[in-house]
Amino acid sequence: AQKHGYSVENRLPPSTSDWSGLDTEAILKRHPTNLDVRDYQRTAITHGLHKQRCVLISPTASGKSLILYYLVRARVAHGPVLLIVPTISLVSQMVGDWREYGWTNVDQFVHCITGGITKETDKPVVVSTWQSIFRQPEAWFDRYTTVLGDECHLYKAESLRGIMDKVPTCAVRIGVTGTLDDAKSNKLMVEGVFGPPYQVARTADLQTRGHLAPIKIQGHFLQYNKHDKWMLKEHKRQYQDEI
Repeated sequence: AQKHGYSVENRLPPSTSDWSGLDTEAILKRHPTNLDVRDYQRTAITHGLHKQRCVLISPTASGKSLILYYLVRARVAHGPVLLIVPTISLVSQMVGDWREYGWTNVDQFVHCITGGITKETDKPVVVSTWQSIFRQPEAWFDRYTTVLGDECHLYKAESLRGIMDKVPTCAVRIGVTGTLDDAKSNKLMVEGVFGPPYQVARTADLQTRGHLAPIKIQGHFLQYNKHDKWMLKEHKRQYQDEI
């Protein structure tokens, strides 16, 4: 830019904050829950709030909604928070989980958007499916200082990019997902709009520690015998003949 005589103005706040593990412990004490917040969940909360732009990768059933709960609790003090989820059922499930965690008056602070529900609210936290908001104008997104994405690998690529393009000055963008390997959006796009991936925990490790049920998979391969295979091929049998 200097070489070609351009002036550059960076309107984004610093990419990282001074959030530390001590701050995480403080937020846990401020909003206690009846669950045991595990060490890797603490690490995920600290990493997300320190880096501010990242994708937290944590296996299915590892307690991602608890991680999101404390991310919301910590960030709502700095301004409105938008949490995007892939399905309608996850909207109500997420808020239900938060209520069980101890946020008894959650309905006073959280507005849920699904089909037919108004998208206008003054509540500081909004939980919505990406399908409900990706056509909203950029002005609708202006109020949010934090965007969180649950199961962010399930969003369609063009919708994910469209939403995140409408929050250009929102520096805090944290995705949470179980995997990026089977992302409907391009893996690089998910990392581009949220931030670099961070492996919070792995399924095998959590099974070893007793946090997840162990799984044993037996593969059974069923085949016809050689004569039956020859008969099917020789007589050009179709599927219905085989049945």
